[in-house]
Amino acid sequence: MHRIERKLAVIALIVAISFGQVCPAEASAKKNIDMVLKYYKAGQFTKAESYVKKLPKKASTSCIKSLSAKEKKAYKSTVKKYYKKYAKGSGSDWHCYLHGYYLVDIDGDKKTELLIHHGMTPVESVLTVFKYKNGKAKKAAETYSSGYNSYYAYPGHKGILFRYGYNAHEEIGSLSLEKGKLKRKSYNDRVLGEGGYEGWFPLRQPLDKHIRTKETGEYGYEFWISWKDLNS
Repeated sequence: MHRIERKLAVIALIVAISFGQVCPAEASAKKNIDMVLKYYKAGQFTKAESYVKKLPKKASTSCIKSLSAKEKKAYKSTVKKYYKKYAKGSGSDWHCYLHGYYLVDIDGDKKTELLIHHGMTPVESVLTVFKYKNGKAKKAAETYSSGYNSYYAYPGHKGILFRYGYNAHEEIGSLSLEKGKLKRKSYNDRVLGEGGYEGWFPLRQPLDKHIRTKETGEYGYEFWISWKDLNS
């Protein structure tokens, strides 16, 4: 066998081994999240939680790692515009009008989109999706999104998961970008009881909203935006 042929054979073997390691994990995550949603939808919350424990705790960062320097520059510039408009003068995460930004493939095209969660109040807020095109971040879709939403990976599926939680009311569903529109699907909702500050369904793999906070006193907080994933 010639030297080049041997090298190609070795490369093919490495690729095959790599896929053998990754694909089963992805298939397992997909199977487990499907079971989570199946039992959550059926109201069997304890059963649903048993499958949550089988999921990785952290979301994959492959989308972030695949961003080019040009994509990072365009997305960072866009986030800064919203930061200047909404977050100027805010003193805490609770009062932050820029509720966060996310980097995720929400339409299954193997490219990373920018999601910015913003609004003048935590309740009346909007989720705006941007796609990278021709050197710029282009607005692709927009939808109402409560400030009390948290967002999670949806392994093996197009889109992301959300969990709404406020005033003892909880809801879990999915968001996906299809034909220029954000499609929202609800799996189930429930009332947790008095207070509602304990017992939220423990979904795993939260998406990084890139807002960092630190207590500065009994009631005070300092917040800042993390740019680490958009720095070239």
